[in-house]
Amino acid sequence: MVLRAHMKSYVLWVFAVLITSILVFGYLVKTDKPTMRPIIELSYYDDEQEVVERISQSLAQNFSQNKHFWLGVEPEKPEQIDIASQLIKKLISEYKVANIIVDQELDLKNDQLTQLQSTEVMLFKENLYTIGEKLQEFEKTGVGYIVLSASIYTNSFLIKNPINILKEKNTLKPLTISFAYFATSAEDEKNMMFPCRAEDHTGTSDWGCVVINRSRFARRKIKPDSQKLWMGLMDTSGEKDFVLMLKKITGKNDRF
Repeated sequence: MVLRAHMKSYVLWVFAVLITSILVFGYLVKTDKPTMRPIIELSYYDDEQEVVERISQSLAQNFSQNKHFWLGVEPEKPEQIDIASQLIKKLISEYKVANIIVDQELDLKNDQLTQLQSTEVMLFKENLYTIGEKLQEFEKTGVGYIVLSASIYTNSFLIKNPINILKEKNTLKPLTISFAYFATSAEDEKNMMFPCRAEDHTGTSDWGCVVINRSRFARRKIKPDSQKLWMGLMDTSGEKDFVLMLKKITGKNDRF
């Protein structure tokens, strides 16, 4: 009887441990951050068109299966607008995307909006749900669109940013590419738009930490003698979410 009681207690203990393990695993999976996986290793490019060609080749299948795109750039990084405009040009010509919606909060000049072939400018922060309904209608009717906003709005790491809110509320399923500055040295990290801080008062630190950690890992592979104008890499952070880290070489101080 004593042995049977011990066996029963042991079985119950094993069962309890198993259930607890399953619950903990489920919690970790649910709350875990997106995982970065390389799509394009650190590479060098002569110009913006070459950057876009490499992106297009790497994401050819993804592009062909989508009509809806959300691109995120960093404020005060006009070189990223040059890449975004070339990418938009590619998507328009090859995938017949007609609607180019730009977030007014980027505060772009008229010539930049022309460069991006913008068809509409909207203030996302104050009209998020109106925009969500518009994009939802586009997706339901199979109408292609490209949205351009800040990268903190498009990445999959900030769970309360606009793209994640609209994905949940309006069941949107765009392909996203979030641009980030590739800091090529510890000194260069001061030029990042969204730093990684222990005390996060802006709500963007999770994104900044992802970018800075990826930069520190990748910079070990930098070729000091490269004479190319651009360097960068691209990772996937979800089924249809990509992070594009770039730096334009503008002077001798950028060479290594």
